Amino acid sequence: MTVSPAEVALSVTTLDELATCAQRCVACAELAATRTTVVVGRMPPGAEVLLIGEAPGAQEDVIGVPFVGKSGQLLDKLLAEVGMPRDRVAVANVLKCRPPGNRKPRRDEVDNCRPWLERQIDLLDPLVICTLGGTAAEWALGAGVRIAALRGARHTFGGRPLVATYHPSAAIRFGPNGAPLAALREDLALVARLAAERRRQTEERGVAADASEMRGIGERLASALRPGDLVVLSGELGAGKTTLAQGIGAGLGVRGHVTSPTFVIARVHPALSPDRPPLVHVDAYRLGSLEEVDDIDLDASVEASVTVVEWGEGKVENLTDDRLEVRIERAADTADPAARDARRVTVRGIGARWAGALPSL
Repeated sequence: MTVSPAEVALSVTTLDELATCAQRCVACAELAATRTTVVVGRMPPGAEVLLIGEAPGAQEDVIGVPFVGKSGQLLDKLLAEVGMPRDRVAVANVLKCRPPGNRKPRRDEVDNCRPWLERQIDLLDPLVICTLGGTAAEWALGAGVRIAALRGARHTFGGRPLVATYHPSAAIRFGPNGAPLAALREDLALVARLAAERRRQTEERGVAADASEMRGIGERLASALRPGDLVVLSGELGAGKTTLAQGIGAGLGVRGHVTSPTFVIARVHPALSPDRPPLVHVDAYRLGSLEEVDDIDLDASVEASVTVVEWGEGKVENLTDDRLEVRIERAADTADPAARDARRVTVRGIGARWAGALPSL
């Protein structure tokens, strides 16, 4: 690599692009010569929490995934205890290459690798960051800090809440009755609470008493949409996903009546005005895998359109780093016929695109 990691990291616009570039990094000659794999990290789409460790160990260097082995198993168990399954949590390290003999990272190595992690944070935009171990705490909060003095409290990094705690390896080293394990368990519970608090701050909620009000919510959402936006609708059968999509279509001013695209999977509604984006309306109910989603080639149209996907949860998040997630639920379990059609609508913005930009419902 002839340019610095800082220059390359700032130029990338997606996490996949960053991973590709980081794999080629040779800024640290010794690490580049001795590594097996560049362990970029795991960044699930929509991850609300980012865990930061020190550096890959021997197993991570071979497998290419951070936090495996005994430390990873303990971490998985503790995350599950606080309602944060590992597959919904992002994980990375201060260094992306294993130091020989698992030695402590050197200052110049940390400085060289810093732009990669900083850019990952920018692109992922997690609600909360948690550092695991002393090296990660110093990376975020400055040299010389001590975990014992930091843990159990909320700190700030880049405008986001940060919790500093012990590395899982310390919890293993001191045993099941040791202070590090108890502290790690308490601190991960704090991370979960902070994420829940921030999640509520990045949501808009409304209630639609009937289909007309649901379409009205869709129209208000449309007022904030622009080309490249992805809207993922979820809710049970009959919740009102297509009705909301009809409101989005009306708000965008597209041609044709928006109906359930079940039999065609995807339908394009051209815009009536040249200054408005078309609507791509997708029903992913019968798409059972990411490969089947890839087959309909949505990424070819997403940049120029507003794409609304029903039943898209867990299937289309990799199309963009930013999206709106809309969940529709019955507002009340009641025998009153007048209230039976009421729906609760929760809109959540994911990514920097929606920071402070959610429309009021």
